[in-house]
Amino acid sequence: MALEWQAAGLAAALQPIAADAAVQTSLRQRNADGLLVAWRPVFERPRRENHITHFYFFDVNRVCLLRVHKPEKRGDTIDRFTALEAVRTGKTASGIELGPLGTFTLRVVQPVFAEGNLVGYVELGKEIEDVLQSIHARSGNQLAVVIRKGHLNRQSWEEGMRLLGREADWNRLPRSVISYASQGRLPDAFTPMADHAVQGGYAHRKPNNETASDGQDWRISSVSLQDASGKEVGDLLVMTDMTAENTTFRRMTAVGSVSGGVLLAGLLGFLTVLLGRTDAGIRAQREELLASEEHLSATLRSIGDGVIACDREGRVTSLN
Repeated sequence: MALEWQAAGLAAALQPIAADAAVQTSLRQRNADGLLVAWRPVFERPRRENHITHFYFFDVNRVCLLRVHKPEKRGDTIDRFTALEAVRTGKTASGIELGPLGTFTLRVVQPVFAEGNLVGYVELGKEIEDVLQSIHARSGNQLAVVIRKGHLNRQSWEEGMRLLGREADWNRLPRSVISYASQGRLPDAFTPMADHAVQGGYAHRKPNNETASDGQDWRISSVSLQDASGKEVGDLLVMTDMTAENTTFRRMTAVGSVSGGVLLAGLLGFLTVLLGRTDAGIRAQREELLASEEHLSATLRSIGDGVIACDREGRVTSLN
């Protein structure tokens, strides 16, 4: 959702640029120097305050006339998906694209028309690190961007990481690289869940994956990172500190266990008393029955006449 808002903001910023008559004339005349003089001072404020990192003008054939953010580089053809989509539809196109440095840039491309005729394109972009830092600050979660090596050139990636002041350890993971980590360096405890396996996908996509690091409990989940064409190129790792929740759970479990033990002991004590009383009652009844039988036998023996006792089926049970 944050990226959608950012894209909408960039698209809104492009509208007055595309509608500017001087921009339309400069594009038609391929006047890169005029565009640079007019827009470099304007670009400084959004670059400083809104972290806009890319500002392009290119002609109807997608040849770059000017990179306002890097004016010395021009003349190349822009083949990114967002540019091709703007050409195909004739409308604003936006999306996240993976650059050669291994960083993701949110790009918005706007066609420029003059008197109904296409005269070129204008593009704004910003690296999504600003968005990730904002998410990290608001949620407190730690974040990391993992990119598959197959989408990168090692030399370009390592140079890019050094320029950005980040760790450029290509060999740390077998199949992926870590292009961004909110902690500066992703702790070793998380790296087994960061690498992409040839079969089975990412290990950290398993639900409720938890690990411990520096005395804290962490739950790791991920969000698939797709470029503007829909191709999956990596993952965003989201690491949530579960230490407080787990400590509370363990404390409640311990209290529950103690309470359960006390209750069980009480029940066992009650059953012991109850069974004792029942057993005493049974013994008393048995003694009374034996005494009654003895009294009956004595009575029969004292009678002079013969007495025969039989049960209901006629079997003799006693004889004096």
